[in-house]
Amino acid sequence: MRPKIVLLIILCLALGAGYADAGNSAAQSVIAATATDETVVGLPLHIQKLGPQTIRVWIGDHISSTAIVALATEEGLVIIDTTGDPVVDRELRRIIARELGRDDFKILINTHEHWDHTGGNSVYADCTIVGHELVEAGMASNAGNKERIVEWYTNRIAQLEQEIARLAADAPEKGRLQEDLTFKRLLLEAAGTDTPLAPPTRTFTNRLDLDLGDTTFELYYIGGMHS
Repeated sequence: MRPKIVLLIILCLALGAGYADAGNSAAQSVIAATATDETVVGLPLHIQKLGPQTIRVWIGDHISSTAIVALATEEGLVIIDTTGDPVVDRELRRIIARELGRDDFKILINTHEHWDHTGGNSVYADCTIVGHELVEAGMASNAGNKERIVEWYTNRIAQLEQEIARLAADAPEKGRLQEDLTFKRLLLEAAGTDTPLAPPTRTFTNRLDLDLGDTTFELYYIGGMHS
């Protein structure tokens, strides 16, 4: 039997969100080391091996999607967070199963309620979805702002198209802007659909322990911060 592993996961009610900083040298080193020859919805796929049975996957070289962590335990695969687009998450689920050599998906953990961490929950509707007791209300609030979100993405896409059109073909910032445009188009499409919210099916208030045989997850709620 493998040694027991205890993982501590901090969950929060988010106050703000932003893209990962892919511009610094440390981030660029990780991006280069995890690059693959594959793409998902036209964007570069990255796979980072964090341990013998743990991987981190995301798409994008310049503007990273939410990074999904997948862990293989004795009792099944545990996934931490999803992206804002079920189309992307269906592809990432397939890739995770391939990389870990199994498809017994067991639990999805939402770290918080923002759409870019819960938007693909429906892809894991066959799993137990775990999150803080406030996540469902936060997801419903996000859904209630759909009209405003669609308007914002529509305007931002038009701005990006104009910015790209003004650039020379070899402009260094063109790759980042093109990638950002692709992301925004994907998220606009996702925001305009009626995909079920799929909120957590198992919730907690302050702390929850999940025993998965050889691995125990300790989940803690720390309030208004963003991880």
